[in-house]
Amino acid sequence: MVCCCVAFVPSMRLTVYLYWYNRLCIKEDSKIPRTAEQWENFVFIDKTHWGYYCWPKTLYTYALVSQQPNLQRNSDEMSEGERVIMEAFSSQEFIDKMVEYLCFEENKGKDRYKSDKAMLFKELFRNFGNSFLPLLKPHLERLAADQQESNQRCAVEIIAGLVAGSKHWSYEMQQDMQTFLTPLIRKVMESVTPETIDDWVACFSDISADRDPRRLYWLFDILTDTPLRGTDGAFLDSSRLQLLQAALAQQEWRVPLLSHRVLEYIKGYLAHPFKSVRTQVAQILAQLFCQDVPVAQNQYNPRRKDFLAYILSLLPPLDQLTSPHHEEVLRMCKTILIWLTCSSQLHGSSELFGMLATLLPLSTVEDDEEIGPLLKAACTCLGHSEVLPNYVPDILEAMKKLGESSLWKVKVSTLQLLQIMVFENLFVFHSQEADITSLLLLLMQDSQLEVRELAASTLSGLVHCGFVRNLPILKASFIKHSRMLLPKKLDGVQQIGMEALLVKRHSGVLGLAALIGACPYTVPDWLPDVIAEMALHQHDPAPLQATVKKAMSDFRRTHHDSWSEHKQKFTDDQLSMLADLLVSPSYYA
Repeated sequence: MVCCCVAFVPSMRLTVYLYWYNRLCIKEDSKIPRTAEQWENFVFIDKTHWGYYCWPKTLYTYALVSQQPNLQRNSDEMSEGERVIMEAFSSQEFIDKMVEYLCFEENKGKDRYKSDKAMLFKELFRNFGNSFLPLLKPHLERLAADQQESNQRCAVEIIAGLVAGSKHWSYEMQQDMQTFLTPLIRKVMESVTPETIDDWVACFSDISADRDPRRLYWLFDILTDTPLRGTDGAFLDSSRLQLLQAALAQQEWRVPLLSHRVLEYIKGYLAHPFKSVRTQVAQILAQLFCQDVPVAQNQYNPRRKDFLAYILSLLPPLDQLTSPHHEEVLRMCKTILIWLTCSSQLHGSSELFGMLATLLPLSTVEDDEEIGPLLKAACTCLGHSEVLPNYVPDILEAMKKLGESSLWKVKVSTLQLLQIMVFENLFVFHSQEADITSLLLLLMQDSQLEVRELAASTLSGLVHCGFVRNLPILKASFIKHSRMLLPKKLDGVQQIGMEALLVKRHSGVLGLAALIGACPYTVPDWLPDVIAEMALHQHDPAPLQATVKKAMSDFRRTHHDSWSEHKQKFTDDQLSMLADLLVSPSYYA
C-alpha cells in the first residue's frame, strides 16, 4: 500500500467557493506541475468534498510523490507473493493469453464495462509501476482500434486501470504513459461505436472520480480539443461530448476555468443541425450550471443568469417567426428546452421563468412535432423546482404577463406551469393567495373555452388543498356571474354582446363547479347552496349545460359510497333539485 502523510490545515469556515483552491484549478497553466521537480513535491488533494465548504481540522493527504515507496524494485526487494505476480506478468505469453481471455464475450449484447477488471489492472500498476506496460502497449493499440465490441471493452478496462493506478508514479513514468495514451485516446474518439460508448463513458468517469484535476490536465486537453468537428457524423460528435461530460461531472465544482472554456465553446453549437448533438450540448449545459445554486455565492463557476441573458440577446420575438433563420432559431430553442428538462438541480428563479415565458409562444408552432412535448416537459420540470421567497414577486409578474397574451395556447401552458409550481411550493406562495386567485379569476373569463376550463380546474385544486380561503367572497362572485342575463335572439339572430355575456355567465358556472369539485368526499355546510344554484343552469345553452352535467356527474361518483350520510346536509327541496340533476328523464315519461 502507498504510505500516507498528515498535513495540518487550520479548520476554516469559508464562504462557498471562496478559498485558495479555486485559483489553483485546472487550466491555469502556472499552477499545473509540469516539471519533474514540481511534480515530485506537489501536494495533490484528490477528494472532491474537501474544501467545498470548509477544511477538516486535520487533513490527511498522500505523501509527496518523492516520498512514495520505490516502484522500480528488483526481485530481492519483493515479497514471495509479489515475485510470483511479477514473474507471471513479465511473460509475454501470459499477457497474450490473459488479454485473449478478457476479450471473450460472456453474454453477447449484454456485457458491460466491469470495474473489477479495471481494479485488477489498477492494483498491478499501482504496486509495480509501469513494469508491465511495454507488454500491454501492442494489445492496447490493437484493441482500441478494433470495431469488435468485446475487444474495445477490454481496452477500456485496461486503460481505466492504467490511469487510476498511475496516481503515485514518478514524473518520468507519467510522461511515458501520457505519451502513449494521448494518441491512443484520440484514436479511440474516432473509432468508438454505439455498442461501446457507454463503456468509454464509464471509463472516463472512473478515471476522473476523486482525482485532483491537476493530475489529469493532459486528459482534459484531449477531451476539449475540438469535440464538435462536423466531419465525422453526428454520432462521433455527440460521443466526444459524452466523454467530456463524464470526466467533467466527477470534478463537480473544482474546474471553474475549464467549465467556462467549455461553455464558451458550446455556445456556438446551440443550434446544431443534428438532434443527438443538441441533446448532448443541453446535457453539458446542465452539468456546467449544476454548481450555480442560490444558497451559495458563486463567483467562479458559470452562472445561469449570464447565460440566459446571452440567449435572450440572440432570440427574436417568437410569436411571429418569419425571419430567414427560422429553423436555426427553433433548433436553439429546442436545445434550451432540453437543458431545462434535464437539469436535475434547477431552482426556480425569475431569470429561468423569464426564459420560459419567452419560449412559450412556440406552443403555436404546428409544423414541428418536437416543440410541443419539449415545452410541456420544460414547464413540468421548472414547475417542480424549488422557488425561493425572494423570487416569488418577479415570477408572479411574469405569470400575469403571460396571462395577458393574445395566444390562448400560451395561457394554457401558463396555467399548467402555475398548477405544478404552486402545489410544489405551497408555503412559499401562501402569502400571494390574492394575486394568484385574481389571475385565475381573470383567466376563467377568457374567450377561449380551454383556458376557462383549465383555470377553473386549477382554482378547484387550490381550494381543495386549503390554499384559497376566501370562499364566501368567491361563492358570491360566482353566483352573481352565473345569474348574468342573456339577451334573447330576435328572429334567430344573436344579439351584439351575447358572446361576452355568455363567457361571463359560463365563468360563474365554472366557478360553482370548481367549488363542488374541491370537496370530492365531504359536504361542507356551504356546498348544498352551491349545488342548488348549479341546478338552475341545467338547461342553459352550451357550453354551460355540459359544465353542469360533468360537475354533477363527478359529484355523484365521489359521494356515492357515503351518500346516506351526506344527504343529511341537504333540505328536501335541495334533494329534489339534486334528483332532477342526477336522474336522467325517462323516454316514456
